[in-house]
Amino acid sequence: MRRIFPLAVMLLAVLTPFARAAPLRTAFLPFILKDTSLPSPQSKPGPADLHRLELVDQVVEQGLVRSGEYIPLDLKPIAAQIAENDLVGCPDCAVSLARQVGAQVVVTGWVQKVSGLIINMTIIIRSVDTGKMIAAGDVSLRGDTDIAWTRAASWLVAHRLLPPGSK
Repeated sequence: MRRIFPLAVMLLAVLTPFARAAPLRTAFLPFILKDTSLPSPQSKPGPADLHRLELVDQVVEQGLVRSGEYIPLDLKPIAAQIAENDLVGCPDCAVSLARQVGAQVVVTGWVQKVSGLIINMTIIIRSVDTGKMIAAGDVSLRGDTDIAWTRAASWLVAHRLLPPGSK
């Protein structure tokens, strides 16, 4: 009997998965569209582009949450401030807003639309404590479609934002 017990303990220790750190409390801020393809700076983006931004928001959040590394926080308490701030041009603003809802990290991103054919997407994850980037990625895509935008967002999540092996 004594020989079996230590062996069982060793097997149990090997087969027990390593304890994972708790998911990071995350402020997923809405993506921003920088559309230089419009006729003038005062022009508003079309409904298709606004819809695609919402799709990208969903793909990024769902992909990061599905990894088990991130947990989304409710941003309703800071919704008005989100709308008033330049989340792309002022990384400190994004970090400050995320801090208000108790986030450990903040996810920001933007789509730069140069034309209907040339589009760039950037996503950055920053530590709220330090303000420093902990993950980032950007990609150029061709095609101004829902599929092109969501595939680009999925690719960035899988290949630039998540640690290797957690896809």
